Amino acid sequence: MEQWIVPWLTDIISLAYFSYYFIPVILVFVLYMKDRMAEFDRALFVLAFGYYISFIGYILFPAIGPRYAMTHLYSVPLEGTFITNFVRDTLNALEHNRRDCMPAATPRSCSWSYFWPIAVKGSSSIFSFLLFVASSSLLFI
Repeated sequence: MEQWIVPWLTDIISLAYFSYYFIPVILVFVLYMKDRMAEFDRALFVLAFGYYISFIGYILFPAIGPRYAMTHLYSVPLEGTFITNFVRDTLNALEHNRRDCMPAATPRSCSWSYFWPIAVKGSSSIFSFLLFVASSSLLFI
């Protein structure tokens, strides 16, 4: 896969991964602003449940992320442009313990499989774009 390491693709994947932090907030905010309280409550439950399941998985199987544990397997550095540097620097500044690795696929999958059907009503263009971004991040986990 190292032949696919090019700056523009690294930027796209970095942005897709970064979207994990704000897309659920956007979706919950839109549901709240549209006064769709039943969907809002369910969305909060699904997100919280997904995060708890993920956290329990981390407690049972703690891990160190591949950027630390598998460094010796890479012969090409994962370099992007200023976009990748911004994402990397922002996440490094916000993370308290940089060596932990919490499984992210569970809350992402739960939230997107749940949010898509209820959120697109009346807002299909923005949610189509957000679905594309979040789905692309699932491909690279």
